[in-house]
Amino acid sequence: MQLHVKDADKYLQINDATEADLRKEWSALLAQYPGYEIWLCFRNVDIPAAFLAEIGAALEDDCVRMVMNAPPAEQFPSPPIEQITPATIDEFTAHHDARINDMYWTGARLKADLARWGIFCTRADGRLADYTIMSLRHETEAEIFCLEGDEGHFPALLAHAARHAFGVDKTEVLFMADNEAEKDAAVAVGFETAGFYRGYKIEQ
Repeated sequence: MQLHVKDADKYLQINDATEADLRKEWSALLAQYPGYEIWLCFRNVDIPAAFLAEIGAALEDDCVRMVMNAPPAEQFPSPPIEQITPATIDEFTAHHDARINDMYWTGARLKADLARWGIFCTRADGRLADYTIMSLRHETEAEIFCLEGDEGHFPALLAHAARHAFGVDKTEVLFMADNEAEKDAAVAVGFETAGFYRGYKIEQ
């Protein structure tokens, strides 16, 4: 069982816990993190469905986990893609928050530590349009977890992000596909299915 804690946001994420561990530690975790938003996240492991039902956990993320181990060779057509920088992060935060209002990674949280992210966007009529967000915080692994906008531009955005990740010495790129359009785009770029990712939210 792995814990990821952000005290400033009152956020606790518990990764890949067994039912035995959860039943043993749950009361202590609630006492240690009162009022926190708690997520139980599982990747390719047995999910303790009975326990999750008992504590009222709600399934929020149900994704296909996909992986790439080498840069995509093919170019995919799209409008020009730009990386968000300190000069454009305020423009992006407003755009992101207007498009998605139920994600933990709000514009403000992304802006607070922009160096750990790769954010790539297209423009339409001079304004930010389609985009993807990729975490670069792991030493060897990058994770693309948000893909928003015109499905026709998904392959280009995924390929652009993946090339960037390998260009900054990552050896593996993960992508959590939320739907068939995202999965199809990822397959076209060269990602392979590697299992599942499910996230359950508990409100205290």
